[in-house]
Amino acid sequence: MGADYYQRKHSAVPLGIGANCHIEGAILDKNVSLSHDVVIKPFPRGTEMDQGDWVVQDGIVVIPKGTTLPAGTRIGPD
Repeated sequence: MGADYYQRKHSAVPLGIGANCHIEGAILDKNVSLSHDVVIKPFPRGTEMDQGDWVVQDGIVVIPKGTTLPAGTRIGPD
């Protein structure tokens, strides 16, 4: 995970990963903002889906460039 710039103004969800996040089997692109308590877990191999703010390719969760996920977001198999 990287960033093309530094945030100078405070925003509701700052650039980077918030407190108490649990991330497994995921790719986070540049300039992603995850609020606090976000959970991301991998899907079974071969799973493909597009949910707008995130996609799954071969079971791996991908968070696209510039995405902001709000507090308490849960991504993973049920």
